[in-house]
Formats: sequence, C-alpha cells, structure tokens
Amino acid sequence: MRLELDYVMGLSTARFERLVRLHEDAAVSELSQTPPVRVITEEQVRSGQQALEAKVAVLRRNRFLAADIERFDADPSAVHPKLACDIAVSDLEAMLALPEPHRTWSIGTFVDGM
Repeated sequence: MRLELDYVMGLSTARFERLVRLHEDAAVSELSQTPPVRVITEEQVRSGQQALEAKVAVLRRNRFLAADIERFDADPSAVHPKLACDIAVSDLEAMLALPEPHRTWSIGTFVDGM
C-alpha cells in the first residue's frame, strides 16, 4: 500500500489525471459488459510465427548480405549498430506486411512478449 501511495504522490497532476481516467474507463468497460479481449490460441501463435518467419526470411534475403544476417542472428551486438537497427526494422516491417489474420496474431504475440 505504501509503495502505491508513494508512486501516486510522485505523479504530476496531468499524469495522475490520466491514471484516474484509465481506471474509470476500465471500470465503465467492465460494468457495461464490454466483450473481453480476444485470446490468441497456441495454434494461431504457431501459424502467425510461421508466416512471420517466412516473410522475414524473404525481406532479409532481399535486403542484407547472408553473412550479416548470420552474424546478427548469432549475436546482434556483433554487427554495426546501424545494421542491427536496419535488420530489426526490416523484421518489424515484415510483421506489418503480413496478411490478416497472421498480422494480428503476430503483433499480439509480439506485444504479449514485451
């Protein structure tokens, strides 16, 4: 309880107001019987992952040298930071380029793993 109190007391007024609105929105949502968040099944996770891996492989093959990809996959810190960022951005672009429902399943899995 003390930890929560210290946290709230340290918030700016604007941040505190956003926090209160978030709690209010959650309560209203629950009371109005808003449908629950969709759950991604294990089968959907696997299917989304397979689609993502295939798309990532194509984009990487078209954009980067095979040796750079191998070094990055083994140890991202082993490549130049710019190259590491470029590969990571390419991988995210692959996720966004997936057709539905694979895009939603991949993004959901990605966010859930954060």
